[in-house]
Amino acid sequence: MSLISLHVVVAMQPFEYDHLTQLIYAGTCNDESFFEALRLLAVYHGCSSSAFMYADRTAPSTDVQFVYGPFSRPEVRSRYLDYASDDPAPRAMARLGIGEAAATDRLFSREVQAQSRFITEFYRPLGLEEALGGPVASGEGRVGIVAIHRGPERGPFEDDEIATFARLLPHFAQAINLRRTFFASEARNRTLAAALETASSGVMVFDPQGILVHANARARSILGRADGLALTRSGRLRAKDPEAEARLRSIANLPNGIRTTLILRAQRDHSLRPYILRLMSAAEPPVSHEDGRVIYVSDPDSPASDPAGTLEAALGLSKQAAALVAGLLAGGDLNDFATSAGVSRNTAKFHLQAAFAATGTARQVDLVTLAAGVVRDLGEPLGSSP
Repeated sequence: MSLISLHVVVAMQPFEYDHLTQLIYAGTCNDESFFEALRLLAVYHGCSSSAFMYADRTAPSTDVQFVYGPFSRPEVRSRYLDYASDDPAPRAMARLGIGEAAATDRLFSREVQAQSRFITEFYRPLGLEEALGGPVASGEGRVGIVAIHRGPERGPFEDDEIATFARLLPHFAQAINLRRTFFASEARNRTLAAALETASSGVMVFDPQGILVHANARARSILGRADGLALTRSGRLRAKDPEAEARLRSIANLPNGIRTTLILRAQRDHSLRPYILRLMSAAEPPVSHEDGRVIYVSDPDSPASDPAGTLEAALGLSKQAAALVAGLLAGGDLNDFATSAGVSRNTAKFHLQAAFAATGTARQVDLVTLAAGVVRDLGEPLGSSP
């Protein structure tokens, strides 16, 4: 009796089963662990091959396929495409319930196997005789199957082996669900990071120990100047202005779980306009010991831009009315607009009335307040106040 066949006679040991489950869950975010689980699944059953396939039409980025043994060879994978439509096992196994497993020698009669082009021309020439597998996902555009393949050097899969294999399938199913969540979280993080990169304010995120863990493009530009704010070698934020530094330290020393918002000015070198910082500590209760701090920095050196386009789109203004409101927002008046636009004061008043009508306001101060909020939330910074 070969070592492989002897191993098959002995049921999978508890430590082997536990090790497999640990690797399966580690595979949630580590492909190497998933592959190792698949390899050991074959080895513990005395098999020379194993495969795992998962496809999700609703989240294609989570699709995955791992193979161990003959199917891992490129030329075999290429040939498989010619026979895949004739492979009866995936369809039969997909019809099982999650946690159910079956062996192909029990699913298909000898006659059916003899007539299968896949089995006779592709599967058996690879040195494989029988597959044991079951589903780990099905329905709602999702399909997932785990299978191991034995060769002629060992006997057919027995009841206790099938039962042990079946007990592992819910772990694969749960790991796939966790993997979907992990990938979705990663996608959200990438989206949020991209949004932060384009923000006109500097955004810095610190861990509970006060170490910088993320800074957007504007924040990196501010820190790179080292003209008022800088990072220590350990990644902590420091202000050159002694008063601002003292207040930074005061919020850094607050216990986690206490929500604090602090606005402060950080003076800069060479009589430059100061940075304005908004510090937010922790989050709304309940909070965890892992909550950190977020600091928003208004950059007085960011280039000014014309908000007229934003106001036109957001408030439904004409180009002329949007230009007028942008001028008012910058501190101008009707005469300034009339002069710059080359129109009469009466025409400027007409555009002001049109802006009132479009925004539901009746006073210039209300119109400017509304426009300032729109530009703050949706537009580029006006750039300028000390």
